[in-house]
Amino acid sequence: MITQQWTLALTIDGVIFTLLALVIAIRPPRNEEHRRLAMAGLLWLAAAMVVKLWLIYHSFGWVEYVVAAALLITLGFGTWYLLTKIKYPPELPGDILEIHQTRLFTDNWLKERFADESGAISIDAIGVKLETVYKSVCILEDTVRLLEGRQVSLRILMLKDGSVGVDARALLEDRNDVRGGVQTLRRNWACLLRDWQQNPLRTLEVREFEFSPPIFMLRVGDRMLVNPYLATMGYNAVTMLLERRDGASIFKQYQDFFDRVWDEGSGLSTALPAAAPEADAAVPEGGV
Repeated sequence: MITQQWTLALTIDGVIFTLLALVIAIRPPRNEEHRRLAMAGLLWLAAAMVVKLWLIYHSFGWVEYVVAAALLITLGFGTWYLLTKIKYPPELPGDILEIHQTRLFTDNWLKERFADESGAISIDAIGVKLETVYKSVCILEDTVRLLEGRQVSLRILMLKDGSVGVDARALLEDRNDVRGGVQTLRRNWACLLRDWQQNPLRTLEVREFEFSPPIFMLRVGDRMLVNPYLATMGYNAVTMLLERRDGASIFKQYQDFFDRVWDEGSGLSTALPAAAPEADAAVPEGGV
């Protein structure tokens, strides 16, 4: 009789542990809190099994056996509930690495990306002026040094000087320096375009659009920094850090938007006009 009871108890315990293992395999805990709850549930179940086996060993009365079985069933149900009925928070798409309340310092992010990337570097950027991008590729020593001796391909989409997009951005941000900033960066990008044409390791294309851009987007290789423009400075807007991954679509959505504006955007100029003065231009004889 005692042998049959032990066999039955061990069989029941084995079935329950197997079922729990299947539950955990199908729906594994997704964070530290859930893992702790799952571990606590398993410990409760183990304690219940010890109590049940102890009662079987010391008594053959049906009352003790019913009490032990009820305890086992109750704690087993509690464990099942903890493992299966917890309301998990919705999972973010796999290509979202981080979300920040405000935009990270772009020059610091670019420095990290340039250091992490190996070999050639491919960069896409769209925004109102892209001043930080300009400084990072040709002015800031820490980032420029990381680009030395490497192939760099850069595509820039920026607001066209005098367009309705410039006026809309100045109105939305209630700032007087938007128009002047676009003009200045337009000349700076034109100068850099002229200089990079002499460097076989550098490829720069600059195109202009006329609408107020809905986002700031900066891609370096397979990583992307993107945030919306919310009628304020871009650094004050929520920002996502993305990574290109198979089966995830957020990164692709923003990259497709950039490519559509680049190829087919209404009012898009074919290239930045030669707004830069010629380097070392000769002064006409008799000129001042």
